[in-house]
Amino acid sequence: MEPFLEGKTIFITGATGFLAKILVEKILRVQPNVRKLFLLVRASDSKSARKRFNDEVMQTELFSVLREQIGANNLNSLIEEKVFPVAGDISFEDFGIENSEMKNEMLKEIDIIINSAATTRFDERYDIAMDINVLGALNVLKFAKRCENVKIIVHVSTAYVCGEGEGVILEKSFTLGETLNKNSKLDIDVERKVIDEKLKELEAQSLTTKEVTIAMRDLGIQRANLHGWPNTYSFTKAMGEMLLGHYKEDLQLVIIRPTIITSTYKEPFPGWIEGVKTVDSFILAYGKGVMNFCFGDPNTKLDMIPGDMVVNSILASIIAHIGNDEYYSSEELIYHISSSGINPLKTSDILLFLFNYFTKNPWMTKDGNIIKVGKPTLFSSMDSFRKYISTYYWPLLKIVELANVLLWHRFDKTYKDLKRKIDMAIRLSELYKPYLLFHGSFDDSNTEKLRMTMKEHKMDDVLNFDPILVEKILRVQPDVKKLFLLLRASDIKSARKRFNDEILQAELFNVLREKIGTNNLNSLVEEKVFPIAGDISIEDFGIENSEMKDEMLKEIDIIIHSAATTRFDERYDIAMNINVLGASNVLKFAKRCANVKILVHVSTAYVGGEGEGVISEKSFNFGDYYIDIDVERKVIEDKLKELEAQNLTSKEKTMAMRNLGIQRASLHGWPNTYSFTKAMGEMMLGHFKENLQLVIIRPTIITSTYKEPFPGWIEGLKTLDTFMLIYGKGISNVFLGDPNTNADLIPGDMVVNSILATIVAHGNNKSHQNHFIYNISSSKGNPLKLDDMKLYTFHYFTKNPWIDKDGNIIKVKEITIFSSMDSFKAHISRYYWPLLKVLQLANVLTWYYLIDGTYTNLKRKIDMAIRLSELYKPYLIFHGSFDDSNTERLRMAMKEYTMDDVLNFDPSCINWEDYFMNIHIPGVVKRLA
Repeated sequence: MEPFLEGKTIFITGATGFLAKILVEKILRVQPNVRKLFLLVRASDSKSARKRFNDEVMQTELFSVLREQIGANNLNSLIEEKVFPVAGDISFEDFGIENSEMKNEMLKEIDIIINSAATTRFDERYDIAMDINVLGALNVLKFAKRCENVKIIVHVSTAYVCGEGEGVILEKSFTLGETLNKNSKLDIDVERKVIDEKLKELEAQSLTTKEVTIAMRDLGIQRANLHGWPNTYSFTKAMGEMLLGHYKEDLQLVIIRPTIITSTYKEPFPGWIEGVKTVDSFILAYGKGVMNFCFGDPNTKLDMIPGDMVVNSILASIIAHIGNDEYYSSEELIYHISSSGINPLKTSDILLFLFNYFTKNPWMTKDGNIIKVGKPTLFSSMDSFRKYISTYYWPLLKIVELANVLLWHRFDKTYKDLKRKIDMAIRLSELYKPYLLFHGSFDDSNTEKLRMTMKEHKMDDVLNFDPILVEKILRVQPDVKKLFLLLRASDIKSARKRFNDEILQAELFNVLREKIGTNNLNSLVEEKVFPIAGDISIEDFGIENSEMKDEMLKEIDIIIHSAATTRFDERYDIAMNINVLGASNVLKFAKRCANVKILVHVSTAYVGGEGEGVISEKSFNFGDYYIDIDVERKVIEDKLKELEAQNLTSKEKTMAMRNLGIQRASLHGWPNTYSFTKAMGEMMLGHFKENLQLVIIRPTIITSTYKEPFPGWIEGLKTLDTFMLIYGKGISNVFLGDPNTNADLIPGDMVVNSILATIVAHGNNKSHQNHFIYNISSSKGNPLKLDDMKLYTFHYFTKNPWIDKDGNIIKVKEITIFSSMDSFKAHISRYYWPLLKVLQLANVLTWYYLIDGTYTNLKRKIDMAIRLSELYKPYLIFHGSFDDSNTERLRMAMKEYTMDDVLNFDPSCINWEDYFMNIHIPGVVKRLA
């Protein structure tokens, strides 16, 4: 994980709570370079706060993994250095912190605030819930506004602020005073007055503490119901959100709304839990044989989420919003952390799992007796549940009551215990009813974007510049005046940090680092490289720094546009924004630049679709195609509206938008969304460029570097590399492809050299022609057949076999290639579908218990193999070769300039066998496996 919390100071409220403990452990385990953790703990002073933290947090089993990893002494030293428990109470302004020195230190140093303090009791006393969940949130906000360097507040709420919603519940915020019951008006000051008056009334009645508590709990439920919420917890959490959203001003606010939080899934180890959660009460009662019936709709989605996943979402939101990924702004962001949309779990499933578990692992009484459980009974309405209680338990209670009276109250305790249990069962059922009969599912569109952002932090499939290009310029042309680099980031400081962390520190820069020294490289970058925070899909890239933008418009001479999403079946809306509208935004910006001399646009040779014969270096014209980009954009908008109305999950929406892209591409003659949107991008540039000098670079399949800065550097799995790794790992030796197809590969450094060569050739071009296209390919000058590549791959993994995690050598078989989709599918049907059907039958016979995962995994792999083969088919059964007449003239021009060694992009010099055996496959195995 990248050191995104390095040097950061974090303030966490509710520090002794279940979620906060997991959060603190995770930060110390994976981000030990955090500067400080201030933890709010209810205690009388700092010494008591430290003791409470040590006793209730540090000494728990939760920290055993970290303790084993670094040793008890090192853990204690880490805690002593980084963790600062603060004595305070969230219900007071400034948390009632009496240590002024500590408070001033916090106000100066805090970067991040995570508010996880809450009372989660559904029927909490209304005054207590108001103080903690509502006024506590406001106190956190007031404190945050006084902090000098705070960058973000992450507030942990609950998905059930929605009340008893149905259908798809959106990730939307509350306005102040909004109610779920549209007939009432909510005024938080009025609610506080109601509490004050009730407390005065109860005081005057000289009631016991218990009676006051029951009255205040009942008041909370009454006020919640009045405004449309089912309980005090969800009602007060909603009011807390309202106050934060209304008064946050310019502060970056993120609200995390988890559903029912359960034990940890993986971190720091599976199954850690503290305190009996919602569903756990019944699990224990059932396992102990106390109760084998419960209340709930068997089809209700019991939306559960493990505690460590909630913590991961909190940290992910910090990465996204402090680094400000392309999706985000300073507006309030809501994230549903839920499972109902993508991995639903029904009440009936849980009951089956419980029965199976306690049948195999029966509870033992303290006397050593085994408790046998029966299948649990589920009542789907409150009436049927009450009727069951009345039929089987009330008569028993009446008998005990009568016996108690006749025998001079000898059974007082028995009677009271039984009555209390019955009353409690009914009360809990009433409390949990909104969740046990819940008919909604939680939209997690924002959360899905967050997941994608986390993938991009690792994979970065969509980069707004080419790191090989940047390295080459700094290495061979250090006298360049400036390099402005567009990155997704919240501000210039974050953009600079992202460039340093993700680009400059990469292995790619090792040659230059060794050549001129680390200090000189850092000085060169500081002087020449200017990372810009922006987003290609927004006009003017959304650059907020007007001074920087004006400087760019005055000074830029050359624009190189390499931003793209290269996923073949990308969501159509995303591909449109990046590959089409992004190109248009670059052109608009270029036209406003005072001194721009050339725009180099990196496209793909496969904009030609599934062409045959020799494919020319010719441009696209709107008139040659029945494509109206405005119509395509409207198709996207209409589809998104249609999907929104269908209450689909994020995954279903994504699949629908991916399928739409393929459909629209196929309609107009392209094989996939990538080549179609890249073609439309070219059309936009060619049609609207006017007098601007435009060069379009069309590379074929880009592979690892051939020579520069060193052989074999690669980042991110490319088209054919996926199949190489699958083969090397022994997963499959069967693939789709025509053995005689030209596998038109071109190393990444040759593509970069061609870009720089076009700038040399056209940067000061005064001729009437101002639109040049270059196919950067190998199929004409140095063709490589799929059959040859198959042989090299077999030889490599025969000589250099893969070693699995257990140290076993994986022996590969010769590769079998099917030259048509029909023969490939026939092979799948013959060898894999029968196995899948056997597993499916076994799965049904074992009640989906023993081999459900095996069946699901195999089916997913088969579906994925077919989908990938369909996607890559146009390239694996390609019968064209790319004309490179323009590119050949460019090579000749570089020879005339005596720059052909510095800017070599001639693939005829490549020995393909040597390249695969000694450069490419070793690079893929080393950097991508």
